[in-house]
Amino acid sequence: MLFSREKKISLTFLTLFSVSALICGLLVFYHPYQLLFSGKKKEAADLVLLTTAYLAGFFLLFLFLNALLLK
Repeated sequence: MLFSREKKISLTFLTLFSVSALICGLLVFYHPYQLLFSGKKKEAADLVLLTTAYLAGFFLLFLFLNALLLK
């Protein structure tokens, strides 16, 4: 065997995490990339900023609700 069971689990987790990050990156940045290279820089920047704001808002909402439910 090349890897032990623990190393296989770690390698599998790292691979799945990398694939997940790649898919999320494509979902978030592909359309702004297309807008940027078609000359619509403002729309591309606005889309990235709005996506970031929504993700931050959902994260803060999750933290707030989690804090309320755990009291």
